[in-house]
Amino acid sequence: MELKPLSRSGAYLSYRPGSVLDEIARSVDEADAPKIRDLTTPMKCPCCGGDVQRPSLQIVIDDLELPPQQAAILTAVWKMKGHPCPTTRIMDAIWADDPDGGPEYETGLKYFKTQLSLLRKRLQGSGVSVDTVGFRRGYRLVMGDF
Repeated sequence: MELKPLSRSGAYLSYRPGSVLDEIARSVDEADAPKIRDLTTPMKCPCCGGDVQRPSLQIVIDDLELPPQQAAILTAVWKMKGHPCPTTRIMDAIWADDPDGGPEYETGLKYFKTQLSLLRKRLQGSGVSVDTVGFRRGYRLVMGDF
């Protein structure tokens, strides 16, 4: 009997190798595998079809199919060119189109952290990441070698 961790829950499933549960566990692992695009390799430009060595912000957003909130976070951090971007600036970018200015600060902060976590998962293995910079200093863009 072996113990195999389930993908998202962190719980363990006991099964016998070669059993039906083994097949189910294998299919769960394959189904949960995220689509990872290595942005350090040349990409095709959506406009002209040519190879792009260093992707632009819009190419990254389009290639990873980021939802608007995650795109706003990445855009705010990208514009700072590796320097710390304060959390308030990122939150302002998320709700820039909201006529009421967005939710209360605490609610907005929870939502922002959720969207940041989802964005970081999408960016894993892509050569681009959003890192925390010190205590209450903000977040910065880190890019791999292109």
